[in-house]
Amino acid sequence: MVHGSPGFPGKLRANDRGIAVDLSHRGQRTSAKAIEASSKPALLTHVGCYAVHPHPRNKEDRAPYSPDLDRTDRLEIIATGLSKLGYSSDVIEKVLGKNFYRVLGEVLGAE
Repeated sequence: MVHGSPGFPGKLRANDRGIAVDLSHRGQRTSAKAIEASSKPALLTHVGCYAVHPHPRNKEDRAPYSPDLDRTDRLEIIATGLSKLGYSSDVIEKVLGKNFYRVLGEVLGAE
């Protein structure tokens, strides 16, 4: 992806080079365009929650925010909360990191 290139014509050059596209520092509109132009999954590795701090680069989150997630045991809190909501162990594992490794493997062409 080239900074400042309007519209992302065709597919992103990063896809051809096995480079993961991280949209963490991109606004909503640019993120949507990059996802549409990408033939590989895009990443959001470190983003803020718009509901907590309405900044243009923070992402809108469809799940409610909890201040409890600022604690060091937040992964356990997330897993417990998802389990109480009826999510399967497989889904919970994906949320806690397994999906990230899958996407990264797909982008980098790993088996």
